[in-house]
Amino acid sequence: MRKGTAMTSIHRGHRAAGAVLPAFGLFCAVGLIGLWGCGSEVDETLLEPWAEPGAAAEVTAPSVTPVDGRIHGTVRFHGDFDLPGPLVRYDADPFCGAAAEAGRLRDERLLVDADGGLANVLVFLRTTELIRQPRVEGRREMTFSACALQPRVLGMRAGEELHFANDDEEGVLHVVNVLSKRNKRFGSPFQEKLRPFKAKKAEDWVKIRCDVHPWGRAWVGIFDHAYFAVTDASGAFALPEGLPPGEYTLVALHEQLGEIELPVAVEAGTPVDALQLEFPSP
Repeated sequence: MRKGTAMTSIHRGHRAAGAVLPAFGLFCAVGLIGLWGCGSEVDETLLEPWAEPGAAAEVTAPSVTPVDGRIHGTVRFHGDFDLPGPLVRYDADPFCGAAAEAGRLRDERLLVDADGGLANVLVFLRTTELIRQPRVEGRREMTFSACALQPRVLGMRAGEELHFANDDEEGVLHVVNVLSKRNKRFGSPFQEKLRPFKAKKAEDWVKIRCDVHPWGRAWVGIFDHAYFAVTDASGAFALPEGLPPGEYTLVALHEQLGEIELPVAVEAGTPVDALQLEFPSP
């Protein structure tokens, strides 16, 4: 994962903000690649994102002092970024090809609105003893719809279960593979029902993929506290209220652009200003 910088209220000069990238033009290629089955071997170099999460550069930034312990703001990206296009043909599966033609299946690896707002960014606080909480019981869900996993990025608490559903038509097979490094790895084919993935340990960034449809992938963050969020289509995020006063590190993770960090000082009694985090151009 690339090292990055974060900015608060003052932005550096950038090129004009990019609009949402084309739906699936980057995926299609002249070369024919068939449908991957359960026993086929896939060249993982064609399917990996540009970079994996790693250590982020420490950033010097003004302190943030929410009156109610609530951190919120917007994550942006201004610039050009050439996505590594895996050589995949949606129409290798007739159902997926029809979904792509109908506009229900699109490339979601880098979604930027006209103002530079960046969607699908996992925003969270690095764990400290101030916010560490016991494991909880609960349920989260990801759904295969039009041959893609939704939501693409999800946060959950340690102790919760991640359930998978299939909204695609009968006969469309998916093979879920949860590539966890701290929890028990999980993988199974399914069409209708599948046992849940049990998240017992905190883990910032877990990749989930479908071994049949290589573009069908998602990411989940598992935390031992409740202070995390995923940016919406405009890049906006809001962590839960009730954050105790203290020193924290705010982290923003994106599957293609990497990781940026921002030091945050939370003090009671001071109004909060919305944060502006910005991923630098590669």
